[in-house]
Amino acid sequence: MIFNFYIFDKNGTCLFYREWNRKRKHPKGEYENDFKLMYGLIYSLCQFVIDIAPKTGEGLQSYKTDAYKLHFFVATTR
Repeated sequence: MIFNFYIFDKNGTCLFYREWNRKRKHPKGEYENDFKLMYGLIYSLCQFVIDIAPKTGEGLQSYKTDAYKLHFFVATTR
């Protein structure tokens, strides 16, 4: 089941956001802090994985906690 879907650009700006089945709703327009926290988490984990992974590694693809699982995908652009 998908709960939240984020699309960020390379600078950390959230280009698209959609949520489903979220129990705690924010007032409209108060998502900016969530975007910053999510991008910071993803950026930090990716940098950590790059630092410890072998050079031929795939990088971060997903991680799982007791509460959720995050899938991560990087698309290259022209």
